[in-house]
Amino acid sequence: MVNFFIQRPIFASAIDIIMVLAGSICYFLLPVAQFPNITPPQVIVSAQYPGASAQVVADTVTTPLEQQINGVQGMIYMSSTSSNDGSSTVTITSEVGYPIDIAAVDIQNRVSQAAPSLPAIVNQGGVTIRKQNPSFALIVNLTSPDGSVDPVALSNYAYLQIADPLKRLWFTHSRRIDPISRSTKPFCQGEAGEVGLSRIPMARSRRVTTAP
Repeated sequence: MVNFFIQRPIFASAIDIIMVLAGSICYFLLPVAQFPNITPPQVIVSAQYPGASAQVVADTVTTPLEQQINGVQGMIYMSSTSSNDGSSTVTITSEVGYPIDIAAVDIQNRVSQAAPSLPAIVNQGGVTIRKQNPSFALIVNLTSPDGSVDPVALSNYAYLQIADPLKRLWFTHSRRIDPISRSTKPFCQGEAGEVGLSRIPMARSRRVTTAP
C-alpha cells in the first residue's frame, strides 16, 4: 500500500488536499466553545409560608408547585425541600445545553398557574425564581492566621463586604456563603472570569487574609 502512493505522488497529493479541505469544512461545523456547558442548568423556585411546619409547607406549597412544574420542557429531574421555618424550595434540573433563560420563563409560567392553589400569605410574599449553574469557578476562604477574628465575625464580613460586590459582577450568576467553611462561592453562567479582590474594601480588617 505504501509503495502504491510512493509511485503515484500526484494521486497522493490530491488525496492530501481533499483530506485538508474536508477537515477545514468539518471544523466550522463542530460545536466548538471556549467554555462549553458540561453541567445541567438549574432553576430554583422558593417560597415562604411563615409559621407553618414542614409537613404543612409540603402539602400546601411544595406539592402544588411540583404538580404544575412537573413535565416542563427540557426538565430531566426535580427535587424539593420543605423546612420547619416555612421555606419551600423546588430545584428543577434541565438538560445539558438547554437555554437556562427559556427554562426559567417556562417554569415561571407553570408557577403562575399554581398561584391560585397556594395560600394567600404565600402569594403575598411572592414566589422567587432564580437561575443557577451548579458548577462554580472560584472558592474564597476567609481565615484569621492569629485567631483573633472568630468565625462569626468572618461570616459577617463575608456577607457585608464580599458577597454583594461579587454578585454585582456581570459574569457572576449567584453566590453562597458556606456557614461551615465560611467560604464565598460565586456560580458563573456563560464565560468564566477572574474575580479581583483588590477592589473589595478590606482595609478595615487587616487581620483578615484570603486564600483561594
